[in-house]
Amino acid sequence: MKNVNQITDNKKLPALIWVIIISTCFAVWGEGSFLGLNISGFAWVFSLGIAALVFIQNNFRTKFPIWIWFPWILLLTIYYFFSEYNALQRTIQLICPIIVGISVASLPIQQAHLASLNNIFKKLTYFLIFIALYKTGVLLTGHIPYRTGLAAEIMLGILLCTVFACQFSFGEKTALYYWTGILALTIFAITRTGIMVAGCTLPFTFGPLGIKKRIFIIIAGIFVMLIIFNLPRIQYKMFYSGKGTISDIREGSFADHGRKRMWKIFKKEINKKPIWGHGTGSGEKLTRHITNGVSGYPHNDWLLTTHDQGYFGIIVYTLTMLGAIIHLLKKSKSAFNENKLFLLAGAFSFVAHMLMMTTDNIMIYVSYYGNLQFTIIGMAYASLGHNQTKKTNAIKPKFRIRW
Repeated sequence: MKNVNQITDNKKLPALIWVIIISTCFAVWGEGSFLGLNISGFAWVFSLGIAALVFIQNNFRTKFPIWIWFPWILLLTIYYFFSEYNALQRTIQLICPIIVGISVASLPIQQAHLASLNNIFKKLTYFLIFIALYKTGVLLTGHIPYRTGLAAEIMLGILLCTVFACQFSFGEKTALYYWTGILALTIFAITRTGIMVAGCTLPFTFGPLGIKKRIFIIIAGIFVMLIIFNLPRIQYKMFYSGKGTISDIREGSFADHGRKRMWKIFKKEINKKPIWGHGTGSGEKLTRHITNGVSGYPHNDWLLTTHDQGYFGIIVYTLTMLGAIIHLLKKSKSAFNENKLFLLAGAFSFVAHMLMMTTDNIMIYVSYYGNLQFTIIGMAYASLGHNQTKKTNAIKPKFRIRW
């Protein structure tokens, strides 16, 4: 069996992987429409269609552990048929990443493919930074605005952070530069939860990072956060008055942009039907009522899911994610090189996902996070047993895509 570092550059990524990558880029770009759908909407629909065709073509064979996600898929399917609301799009979107992961895991993925994807992720970092500077007008004016609207870029960036953090833990020092670049992007975008989640990916990565390094990074991170907190743009975003202290945050005196009021209404409605919820799609209708049609999602997927599927649904979803994390970590124990990296990064991506759920709608925005997340996981499962070697634990990709 060949060492992964001896595999030549002719291991090109399968077309489905390119479909997901390109669709993600178009979704993040987010300008314009196609066939009546906005670009981000078309991106996930197109990805889902191609993924389904590939899975059928591969005779429904996959290395993806479907049984872990079956309870969640079954629950969503049942709720769709019994919901009195328009639940088709939301149901399909929630299942979409799982279908992508299942399909990707049906492909003949090897270590060289994983190394190639690692290199593409580095190029995606430059892409995200360029898009952020372009969308905010910095490239033209040189002026940094107080509002950026870069939610899509941050979601994708956080997923990349989980990979770069894991790479760094395996000895890939250059990965730290890319991780820092994404962290800087979250600060530039002034996404408070995004900054916190991106910052947590490094010291808490599931990769083999030494305890001393973790402690050092945490301490250094605290000092950096204090500096960031006092930046004028952060102060402007954090407080209605434009200035405040940490004690003000403890007392709840900070800008929440109406989320507290919205979440309070959601909690009140959840208490009316706590066990089974109001049905898929009900949370979107409630949000539109609260915001007078301005928004369809409450910036809190925990509350939205609990409102729609009740405590029963949110427990099923949480246990499913925990089961996925445990299974990925278990498989990583016998894996090596890029395969081990992707399994560990994939496991931690659910931690980042759960943290982002507290103040964002990351579940529904599969074009930015979910599809690529399950692509990583699907590739990790598909490559199990291919070209494994115990020669080194260091992740040093030597494969380059020919552009």
